Amino acid sequence: MMWQKSKKCLSLVLIIEILVSVIAFFPFVNTVCCPPLKPKSTLIYSRPNGRIGSITLLSSGQLLFTNYPTKPGKILLINQSYEIEYYTTGFSTRDYFGVAVSPQGEIHISVPATGQIFKIGPNKVEIAVFGWATKNVGSIAFAPNGTLFMAETIPTEGYQSIYRLEPDPSSPSVLRAIKVFTPQQAIGGIAFNSKGELFYSDGPKGRLWKVVNGTSQLYVDKGSWSTMYGIAFDPLDNVYFCDWSSPGNIYYLDFTISLTYQFLSNKNIPLNGATVSVKLPNNTVLQQTTNSTGHVSLSKAFQGSYELSVKWQGVSVGQFTYDETASISRKLQCNVYDLKITAKDSQGQQLENCTLNIQLPNGTAVKTSSPASLILLPAGIVTAAPTYKNVQVAEPYTINLTTNLDVSISCQVHSLSVEVTDSGMTLLNNPLIQVFSADGTLIANQTSTSGKLTLKGLLNGRYTVAVNLRQLRVAETEVNLNSSQTVVLRANLSKIVLTAKDIFGSPVQGVNVQVTLSDGSIFSGTTNESGVYTLTQLPMVNAQILVYSENERKEFSVNLNEPTVELSATFTFSSNVKTWLTIGLSAFLVVLVLVIPKTRHSLVKLIRAIPIEVSFETEEKNLATMYSRFLSTVGLQIEEAKETTDEETRIIVEGKVLPSLQTREEHAVFLVSDNNVMPSRKEIRVVKQLREIKTDSVTLSKLAYAYSQATGIKAYGILICDKVTDNMLNNIKDLKGEVVLMQRQTIQAMLETS
Repeated sequence: MMWQKSKKCLSLVLIIEILVSVIAFFPFVNTVCCPPLKPKSTLIYSRPNGRIGSITLLSSGQLLFTNYPTKPGKILLINQSYEIEYYTTGFSTRDYFGVAVSPQGEIHISVPATGQIFKIGPNKVEIAVFGWATKNVGSIAFAPNGTLFMAETIPTEGYQSIYRLEPDPSSPSVLRAIKVFTPQQAIGGIAFNSKGELFYSDGPKGRLWKVVNGTSQLYVDKGSWSTMYGIAFDPLDNVYFCDWSSPGNIYYLDFTISLTYQFLSNKNIPLNGATVSVKLPNNTVLQQTTNSTGHVSLSKAFQGSYELSVKWQGVSVGQFTYDETASISRKLQCNVYDLKITAKDSQGQQLENCTLNIQLPNGTAVKTSSPASLILLPAGIVTAAPTYKNVQVAEPYTINLTTNLDVSISCQVHSLSVEVTDSGMTLLNNPLIQVFSADGTLIANQTSTSGKLTLKGLLNGRYTVAVNLRQLRVAETEVNLNSSQTVVLRANLSKIVLTAKDIFGSPVQGVNVQVTLSDGSIFSGTTNESGVYTLTQLPMVNAQILVYSENERKEFSVNLNEPTVELSATFTFSSNVKTWLTIGLSAFLVVLVLVIPKTRHSLVKLIRAIPIEVSFETEEKNLATMYSRFLSTVGLQIEEAKETTDEETRIIVEGKVLPSLQTREEHAVFLVSDNNVMPSRKEIRVVKQLREIKTDSVTLSKLAYAYSQATGIKAYGILICDKVTDNMLNNIKDLKGEVVLMQRQTIQAMLETS
């Protein structure tokens, strides 16, 4: 039983030792979890004639310090770069250790020799405010609420303790000392920051500690100084402290940081004029406005948590929180976006001359043309209502703007395509197409060479389409337009088919035919090899028809009231030597082309050699200038041109598309378009003077491919040569890029040579 009791006692002792070890180790753990700060240290004063015991700050920002351990005790003031006496005790046996200034501006001093704390009263009289029988009063400090604290100069329980001095309930005029904290380090000085947090220095170790929840947290480790005794915080919570070595030094530790925040849109565009609310670590709130580059700056900032709220155009666009421990510059992307709105017709084509009535997230109303590019909008709801020809053509469109958007609004605006054909479904030549609105307004009156007409930008409604040919109405219909439509009208027209024969019933070719309509229009032609002359797309009117040859003449009067009017004319057969001679000569030429393969081969080769519009001859020595003039002669417009020669790039026509490729090859490059084509054709032509076919053709192919890849536009390579040979053609036929040959002489000159 005794052994079991002894075992239990040993276990209890072991547990107690472990707990003691953990408690002793706790400050170390706290220090590891919260690494010390590294402020900038500056030596601001070195005392040439003695040591410094403790320091404090006046409300003016001037420093006071004591001359401990020298007797009699003095309080000295640093005035710029030298010290002056501020107060000297009248007792030669008294020394001053601690010095502190109350919130009311009253200077207090501690006297270790007597264990007292005095207040310097009017006329600089020492008034005792605290006395301690142990004569162990050291550093003193006031909390922000005016409570006085002191620290022992020598340990009484293995370590020095910090006490709070408060009125004794039994005698309010007397202060009593209440122990608040005993650190595991020596105490050199104590002080409070603006937040009321308690700090102490550990004297000969030269470190600064913060009291957190009854434990010590290492705040600043020893730097270039020797010791750290008296400490004082300025209004920005930076620290002054004295080094008690000889000579005594005063250092300044700057804990403030510089913070810069740049506020950007979702596309990283700076927000100029944004309102920024900054909540500081001490809960103070600052209101700032971003500058032209979207920045706000805090040059003397505290370390701690910062909450930033951003408003753009009156709308909240961002909330940010950062725990700032060092100077930093941050880029903060806000909920600000770009929006493009395009009104489109029912075919999905961009609607011209359309107005958009837009309401922005902040309630601002904007009226602008479509397409509308709205930049730097705060996130939120945007509504857009399109108006065309003073009519709202779509319901208000709601957009939830949470990212950059390109939005299309489909409108009740349509296209009407008209096609006019004859009875054989062949499109009419040059009909006059008219379109009327429901109230009879003529909105289109256009002659179409192709028999087609397309009208865009038509609102919902009923329309009348009429077709006239030679001032006669040949077709008409009504269209109820509520979507884009194509209308095909078949015109009421007639056709003349005239057959010429000889007396044996055989067809007679080459007979002249002349048709005169009642409006005076005249049509002429001859019969074909089948003896037939056909005239189509005629209005249903009266016509006079004259049919004649060299020896005979026939006339007809007909009423073109049927879709097809057939006529026949018989001519007396006569042998004509000239006619037979012409036929024979034609046969000879045909045989010549068919029999002589060399001629045919030359023609084929000529076609292969000239694959673009036309070649040219010129005395221009400059290739780029020469080709520029050529392009203008074939109706093409040069949008941009560059010439690379002697490893330099020369801009011929100012442009923004063509890149300057890294190449030593001399060449010219052109971006061309054709304004006669809708949409305008665009292509790149890379031109080079031929020197050696194998090398130049491969080089040109690579150049064309490089320009095409860089611009996304189809590129062609063109080699300028004096003469095209079969060898040249063989060298370019297998290239992946499109490379062609052009001769300097004109096509006409080549034909004459052949």
